[in-house]
Amino acid sequence: MRLFFSLPVPEEIRNTLARTQGELSELGESLRFVDPELMHITVAFLGEFDPVVAADVGRRVAIYSTPIQLSVFGIGAFAGPKKEVAVVFAAVRGSVPLEVSIHHELGLPIRSSHGLPTGHFGHITLARGSESTNLEMVSPYLGPKSFGSWTADHFELVESRLGRGTDYRLVQRFDLIG
Repeated sequence: MRLFFSLPVPEEIRNTLARTQGELSELGESLRFVDPELMHITVAFLGEFDPVVAADVGRRVAIYSTPIQLSVFGIGAFAGPKKEVAVVFAAVRGSVPLEVSIHHELGLPIRSSHGLPTGHFGHITLARGSESTNLEMVSPYLGPKSFGSWTADHFELVESRLGRGTDYRLVQRFDLIG
């Protein structure tokens, strides 16, 4: 199974981000927008991985991890290989113990927050660009903007099925009870 651990995004923040997607839609068809119901923060992407082993890691991490204060602040963009806009995202601020713990349990290196503003550890993908999406098009929408904050009291193990469109399936929820 193609798996990842994620933090879900509360509905009120997804709704706020969806309004920003509406503003970005004025740019035309060069951006493909993420369905707000599918918005999440990827904590650890596992790729093809045994779901039993992944669930065991999730349970071990949940036992000693406490709820996490998170806030969504700012819109940014990751560039593709030809300097086109590959991804438009909302930056996430907060503590990273959950990410560190999962990577440690899996024996994986901690991913870099390269490309994110200082103090941010993750992002919520809003849209994916194409070769025709240049930075000048999206730059008026980039920069600081507050979308709200919340306390994440659980994380999830999610299966990502490849094919036409995005297909995610919840495998297991883990309450942060540390």
